[in-house]
Amino acid sequence: MNKNFKVYRSSAGSGKTYALSLNYIVLALKGSGNSYINYYKRILAITFTNKAAAEMKERILRYLFILSEKEDIDNILDYILKETDLEKNEVYKRAKKVYHHILHNYSDLSVSTIDTFTSRIIRTFARDLGISYNFNIILDNNKIIQPVIALLLSKVSKKGGDLTNSLVNFALSKTNEGKNSNIEKDLEQFSHELFKENAFSYIDEDILTIDQCMSLRKKLHDQFHQTEEQIYKLRKEVLSYFNSHDINEKFFIRGSYFNFFNKHLIRIDYKFKISTLKTLIKNIESDKWYAKSSEQKIKDKIDFCKEDLKQYFQKILFLLKEYFSVKAILKNIYSISVLNEIRSDIIKYKSKNNIEQLSEFNKKINSIISNQPAAFIYERIGERYNHYLIDEFQDTSALQWQNLLPLIIESIDYGKSIIVGDAKQSIYRWRGGQIEQFLALPNLNNIQHIINSQDWRKKLNYHYQEYKLSSNFRSRKNIIDFNNKFFFSAKSLLAKDLKQVYDNHAQNTQVAKPGGYVHIELFENKKNDYRLLILDRILEEIKALVQVHKCMYKDIAILCNSSKRINLVANHLTINGIPIVSEDGLLL
Repeated sequence: MNKNFKVYRSSAGSGKTYALSLNYIVLALKGSGNSYINYYKRILAITFTNKAAAEMKERILRYLFILSEKEDIDNILDYILKETDLEKNEVYKRAKKVYHHILHNYSDLSVSTIDTFTSRIIRTFARDLGISYNFNIILDNNKIIQPVIALLLSKVSKKGGDLTNSLVNFALSKTNEGKNSNIEKDLEQFSHELFKENAFSYIDEDILTIDQCMSLRKKLHDQFHQTEEQIYKLRKEVLSYFNSHDINEKFFIRGSYFNFFNKHLIRIDYKFKISTLKTLIKNIESDKWYAKSSEQKIKDKIDFCKEDLKQYFQKILFLLKEYFSVKAILKNIYSISVLNEIRSDIIKYKSKNNIEQLSEFNKKINSIISNQPAAFIYERIGERYNHYLIDEFQDTSALQWQNLLPLIIESIDYGKSIIVGDAKQSIYRWRGGQIEQFLALPNLNNIQHIINSQDWRKKLNYHYQEYKLSSNFRSRKNIIDFNNKFFFSAKSLLAKDLKQVYDNHAQNTQVAKPGGYVHIELFENKKNDYRLLILDRILEEIKALVQVHKCMYKDIAILCNSSKRINLVANHLTINGIPIVSEDGLLL
């Protein structure tokens, strides 16, 4: 059996799009037996952005056109001949037929973003999910959040009420934290957390009303004081035990156990330190009660009382856990009640306006297809793909991957699935992207809840083939060398679990053009405005590049970390006669 699950681990400029495009063409030209003209319909290529999807489509069509003209570019012909076992003239002939068929059936060229494919599935399962088929997709969550927050604030009444009190207390908590008491922006930012994929597992489907939250607050308040009384009662009991057995702080290593009950539990809010508790737990787990130099009679007495002391400690741990858990909930109860009210209003708003958020789709789909046979999913979608090509896999979220898995698992027995990614370029953690699942391949993380997950792991491991794209076709030699040295040095500063991101990071320079320029300069002048120093150095560097190195202005780009800095740099360069093109300038 052929191994059909290929993973390309790449780096910047290593030809990810090139590799995917070539693999797409190879699959399309090989077809199935003698049937190949419309076999491209059986291939789905998934990218992360519309721009990347358009680039891949353009690359596929350009390569097919060049081959149809019996020409070669970028050494694509050698690769295709090797992978297809076809004769050169046969490749030319098939490329021409496939190219013209795609032009006449362009919509069947399945290269799309993962969000587009997701929305296609959601419409297929709209009835199962209890949503209307003709819903509108909202890409910008602000278009839902802002009107919902405005509606929520309009409910505030001078007469008070639970909602008003919750909002007032929410504002007061912000003030106590030293933040602005204007809560509209805070509520909007607060609401965005509801739509992040990593929050889904913590959000219950049941929504408590404001009334229920306030009722819960009263019960928790009573529970909090009862637990506090139990802690003080147990402390008193332990101190009595010490007294009856003639035990003092000298009996314990650094007096830790004795002082914990005698001093640290006098006032929990003021005296208690988590660090002290952690040290005590570590000592008890290691059976370290007294110093080695202690007298034998002290050791004998503690050994005799050890089981009682352990039981007391387990009791106090249980009470402290309850005490601090309830305290944390009470501290945030108003935030929780407001958040629940927002969730409730969002659901009503979406239903009333017949809209759905793209960010919610993956959760909805996962609830339907993760435990359905792939054949059922294919039947509902209305089309069966034999091959899946996924670009920028490092930015794929856990739910997105889980939603694609049943289709890939079903297909790899007879068709290839190809994944390309670069863990170092992961930039979408804010929307659920997980580099860990790319690093773990062919193993699968966090799919224990899915039926047949063990069989999926076995199949992926069997079909797994790994390739490394180690050449850099984009940058010049000096830049590649600098990056290799920088990553090698910088990875030693990372946490252990992140170091593997930079394993085998070095790129070879065999195909790189000579040259390249890297200059790093740090500014720490506190007497003078360091921003002015930076602006002057930018100007000097530009002049040197143009006058000494004969670069063109159009070949120079300046990246800033904010729009404010862009304006600062643009103004400085303009004043000094450097022609610029900026986003703001284009709007004039």
